[in-house]
Amino acid sequence: MPVFFGKCDACIASRTSLETMAELNPQIGRKLRILEKSPGFATGIISVRKDIRNRRRDTMVEALRDINEDIKGQQVLTIFRINRLVPFRAEHLASLEKLLRGNRKSTRDRGRGN
Repeated sequence: MPVFFGKCDACIASRTSLETMAELNPQIGRKLRILEKSPGFATGIISVRKDIRNRRRDTMVEALRDINEDIKGQQVLTIFRINRLVPFRAEHLASLEKLLRGNRKSTRDRGRGN
């Protein structure tokens, strides 16, 4: 929304977020444009401290791992337009880190008049 209202020049958003906003407010779809597309990136992370070990934590981790196999879990994922949950690996953030590094370089280059 800050981009839409002219408070910033650009943002990183998932395609589904942009599509949802454009459905709710068609002006967004007409006014904003996609500058670059990247391969998919993690749109959210759910974390649990490793040092906490108890039955409740283990039950929660198991439920999240199997959420897409349960009808109610599938409904929750659908509402939030999430395909699936997967255990975190550092490479999941690689495409987002690359995009951010490229943006920082581009911003520096513009500041130098390049």
